[in-house]
This record gives sequence, C-alpha cells and structure tokens, in this order.
Amino acid sequence: MANKAMVVVGAGNVGLPAAMTLALVGQSLGSPWEICVVDFDRVSAKDARKGYHPSLVGRFKADATREMVRRAHGDRAADAIRPVIAAAQSVPGLIRAAEAVFNGTDSTMDAAFVSEEARHGWELRLSTGILGATALHTIEVLPPGFTLGDVSYDAATWADAGRHECRFGVPINSHAGVAQPFGGVTGALAVHLLLAVRQEPGPPVNRLIRIQGGEIRQSAGSEERKPALCASREIFVAYEADLARLYLEAGLRLGLGVDDLRLVFPVPMVERRCRNSGHGGYRGFERQPVSGACPLCGEKTICHAAPRDLSLEEAGELARRSLRELNTPAGMRFSAWTRDGRTETFHLPFRMEDVPALPQAV
Repeated sequence: MANKAMVVVGAGNVGLPAAMTLALVGQSLGSPWEICVVDFDRVSAKDARKGYHPSLVGRFKADATREMVRRAHGDRAADAIRPVIAAAQSVPGLIRAAEAVFNGTDSTMDAAFVSEEARHGWELRLSTGILGATALHTIEVLPPGFTLGDVSYDAATWADAGRHECRFGVPINSHAGVAQPFGGVTGALAVHLLLAVRQEPGPPVNRLIRIQGGEIRQSAGSEERKPALCASREIFVAYEADLARLYLEAGLRLGLGVDDLRLVFPVPMVERRCRNSGHGGYRGFERQPVSGACPLCGEKTICHAAPRDLSLEEAGELARRSLRELNTPAGMRFSAWTRDGRTETFHLPFRMEDVPALPQAV
C-alpha cells in the first residue's frame, strides 16, 4: 500500500480514532500512505465526549483530526493527514482512487454512495452502538469489487447486525449521533483488520465482524460471489470548460452527435429559489451538504426541479456555464445513454482544487 491514499469519510465517533490509528501505524511503517479525512461538519461540545479535545470545539472536524493526531503522535504523524472539508458527494474521485476507504458516515444513503464509489478499493464500514449495557462494534470488510449493496449474509447475522427500533413504522438507528466513548475500539480494530485480511491466502471475501461485550461473531460472504468492478473512461476536461463540453466529449467517444445522447449524473441538477424574486435563485448541481438556504437572505429555498438526466437541449443555458460555476463534484462519474440503446460510464479527473466550496450556511 506504499504511497497510496487512505480515505476516512466521517470524522466522528469511529472516523476520528480510525484516522488516529492509521497515522500511528503509518508512522511505524515509515509513513507509506497519505490519510485524507473527509468531513464538512464542525466539532461540537458533544464531540468532546467522543474524543475531541474541548479546545477544538468550533473547528472543522477534518482540521481538528490532524490537530488531534499532532497532539497524540507528533508532527511527523500529523503530516500524513490531509483534511478535506467537504461532503462525500463532492469528492467522488478521491474516494474512487483510494487504496482503502473507512466508511464512518451516519446516513445509510451517504454510506451507500461512498460504498459505490469505493468499489475498486478496500472498504471498511464502521458502526457502533449499545445493546442494553453492552457495547457493540460492527465492522464490515469489503474487498475490491464489493459494495454494501452487493453483499449478503445469512438471516441470523443480519438480524444481529441490523438491530433497530421502529417508531411510527419508520426504522431508525436510535444510537446515531449519540456520544459514545467506545468508538475508539471500532476505529482501531478496523485498521488492524485491514492489515490482517490483506495477508490472507486465497481470494478475498466480504465479511461482517460483530463484537458484543466479550463475544466476537463473524460471518463471511459466499466464495461463489465474484467481485464486480465498474469500468469507466476518463474524460480530460478542465473545470473551466462548460457543461456542453461533457456532451461533446462523450459523443466523440461513442461516435455520436450531442443530440443523440443523454447524460445521467449522480447528483441532481437543481433549480432553487427563495420567495424574493430579486435574489435570482440557484441553478446547478445540488450543493453538498444540502442546506436549502438562500445565500443572500438565509431564507429556506424551494426546489422547483431536480433532474438527474438531461439532454443537451434540456440543459438549456446551463450548458454554457462552466463546471466550476455549476459546483460539479470533483472527479464526478456519470453515464451516457444513447438513442441506439448503449450505455457507457465516464469520469472526470480528480483535483483537490476542483472540490466545490461549502454552502455559506454550513
């Protein structure tokens, strides 16, 4: 894994200790990897009970993680941390190119997005909770070619791993966001599990590990299930280019004109306006995280349209605006659908300077 990037998505209860353990292990191995910590949130007083020092309250978690590493392990270990102050949906190219991704997001939908982008590398999905007075640590290890949507286990394992409460018919994780001091165990175990499973002989298989008090339970996926990689072709387009350039480049690679295809994006192209018509509204890719606030008055906006697939004609004036102005996710992957029934996936190159800025309300 020399000179490869490790990406930690979500620097919370499990993400922070995972990043700190990665930095310590990396330092002992001669600093073989860069650790990118992706989080848009700020440290709150509640986070001080999850591992952050109280003096860091108010700072972005990604920056605070590097400071925590510096205080615990020194400047050399902290140099391996690269804070990325952004939502996961804004940096798909970074996640896609990682050697391993530690998926510590709270939201199931965010976790699924991260997992799909991490398909070509190792992924570790981390969660922690409480059953009565017993701490639970759950780690899902997914080798390249597997995502959270692909894997399956026996019914008993899922019943154990998917404990939830149901209120008004809606399943919820009652422990999401709860300040729990034992997330450090989950994060540290995930790092050591990654190093261990890479050394195992034979083809890698997905597995779910649950530690419940003094018990360790493990379930592995079927060896008959083969990894499925999703090939995509890179389109070398600078973010100063306009949206119409994507249609042109995709058409050239497919041998078609721009009027013979539609592009399908992972993030919707929204039109948002507040009640004040003089504020002009916003049209472009949905900014992440979604705040829905008008940047001029702070009032909540109304989303009038949110298509994910567009022809060049339907894009209208948006086609003449630059990818940067439209807040295009850095390294975005998208698909082209053609009139003759073909589908092909493309992606843009990832550059850190192309990461969209956070909405002003964040």
